[in-house]
Amino acid sequence: PRRRFDHVGHVAGAALLVEVRQVLARELAVLLQVVVGAVGDALELTPLRALEAELVLDVDRGFRVVRELVRLTAPLERVHPELCAALGIEAAPDALASLAHRGLFAEHLGPAGEWFAPTALTRDVALASLVIPAGELRELHERAAGWYAANDEPALALRSLRAIGDDAAIGALLVEHGPSLLREGAVEAVVEAGDALAKDHREARLER
Repeated sequence: PRRRFDHVGHVAGAALLVEVRQVLARELAVLLQVVVGAVGDALELTPLRALEAELVLDVDRGFRVVRELVRLTAPLERVHPELCAALGIEAAPDALASLAHRGLFAEHLGPAGEWFAPTALTRDVALASLVIPAGELRELHERAAGWYAANDEPALALRSLRAIGDDAAIGALLVEHGPSLLREGAVEAVVEAGDALAKDHREARLER
């Protein structure tokens, strides 16, 4: 009985220790957020510098969500919450709204609703600090291009495909969406993309 009591006490104590650690971790995360805000106010840090601090700390789930969102959207011209969801970014609508409220992302209204884009400074910080490996970057642009094309944004799809030099996909996109891109005024982008294609990816319809 004594041994059983000791075992139960040990299990209960371990569970209590885990709970205490979780509480302390949450409190530490909150404290760090407060400290970042307080230091930012005291040093008159811009929202961008505060974002840099958050990206470095990366201790709280909220920080990690923002970090991942900024990391994956920086290479893209603009993003939609549904695109972010398709890319596997958690809680994207709230994170995008928060970043826009803080002046770190620009917000645009379009036919499909709200679009967001990192400001130039936010993009520069992300591209320098949160480098995406080549393989992951290629997959990011491929998935983004597919979503853009399926959601009536062929110009953005073309931009992503050109970023990874996917001549086969670029040729197919120009064949399917070239006329609509020209009607929308993307003449320079279409001509540049067509001229950059390797000969074996140019169809007769493109030459016309």
